[in-house]
Amino acid sequence: MSVKDIRKEFEGLDLVGKLEETKEGNYLIQDLGLFSRGTSSVPNARVADITAAEESKLESVSRYGTDTNHMKAASAVFRDAEIPVFHETGMVRPADWQGLISPTTNQSMAITEVILQRATQFERDYRRTVETSLAEALFERKVTAPHTDDGDISFDAAFGVSPGSFTLDASADSLYQQLAKLRRQVAQALGGARNYSDRLYVMCDSGLYDAIATNKEIQAFILHSVQQAQISGAVIPNALSGFNTMSLGPVTFIDLAGDPTYPVEENSGLVVPRMTNPDVSFMRRIAGPCSRNQSLAVKGGVKDRYGWTSVDDDGMIKMQSEFSLLPLLLRPQWLTTITLK
Repeated sequence: MSVKDIRKEFEGLDLVGKLEETKEGNYLIQDLGLFSRGTSSVPNARVADITAAEESKLESVSRYGTDTNHMKAASAVFRDAEIPVFHETGMVRPADWQGLISPTTNQSMAITEVILQRATQFERDYRRTVETSLAEALFERKVTAPHTDDGDISFDAAFGVSPGSFTLDASADSLYQQLAKLRRQVAQALGGARNYSDRLYVMCDSGLYDAIATNKEIQAFILHSVQQAQISGAVIPNALSGFNTMSLGPVTFIDLAGDPTYPVEENSGLVVPRMTNPDVSFMRRIAGPCSRNQSLAVKGGVKDRYGWTSVDDDGMIKMQSEFSLLPLLLRPQWLTTITLK
C-alpha cells in the first residue's frame, strides 16, 4: 500500500461514532446516572444555578384597596468556570500489525484490527477518567484542574456550605426508625426540591454495610421469608456495577468494598439523594467543544468525546482522542455523611 492508499483508507476516521461502548470495568456513578449532562459551545461553562424560592403564606388584603403581597421570585446565579480538557494519542506503526498478517488476514485487515484495539482503549480510558472525576467531585467535593485559569475548585469553599452529618446505630432494635430520621433530615435539606427525590443512595464502606445487613431487624425479615423481606422493602443482595447493594425501602446501601475511586472513612458513607428531574439536579457534568482538531471545531456542536486519525508523510497513522469535562456539585449541603455509632 502506498502512502496515498493509506491516507485514503485510514485518514479522518471517526473513532467514536462507530465504536460500540465498552461495558468493561466498574463505573458506579455513571451507571447510577447521578450527574445530569450538559454542554457548552465555548471552553467556559456558564451554568444558570436557579435557586427556587420557598412557598409563602399570603396575607389577606383589602378587597378594594391597593395593598398586596410581594412575590418571592426564584433567583438565578450564573456560575462560570473553564472546562478541563483531556487529550490522548496513539500510533499505529508496522511493528504493531505486521505480526498479525496471515493467509486470512491481509495488511488492511491487520491495520484495521490494531486501530480498533486502540480505539477501544481510548473509550476505556475516557470512561475511567470520567468516573474518577465524578467521584472526586462527589466524595471530595472538588475538581482538580491545574491547566485552567481558575485552577482547582473546592465546592465547599465556592458555596460556603458543607454536607450534613448523621450517626447510625446499627445495633438498635429498629433500624427503620433511624432510616426514617435520616430521610427526614435529607428532606429538610432539600427543601422545595424534596418532591424530585425518590431514593437515597448510601455509598458506604464494608463495615457500615455489614452492620446494616446483620442488624437483628433485617435478619428477622430474612429468616421469616425472603418474600416477606421483599414486601417490607428489604432486598439482600443485589449487584450493581460489580458492587453489592441492599435496599431498605427507598434507601439503597452500596458496599464500596474499599475501592479507592470512592474514598470514604472507616464505618462511614455518603448519602446522595437521587433526583428524578434533571432540571433540579444539583450534580451536573458539562462537556465542551473540540479544541485540538480544526475540522471538528468549525463543524460546531458538542460531543462527549471526539476521536480521529491522521496519516503523516511516512504513512504512520496517528490516533487522537479528546474530551472535556467539568463536574459540578451545586448543593454540597444536600449530601449527608453517615457514620456508624
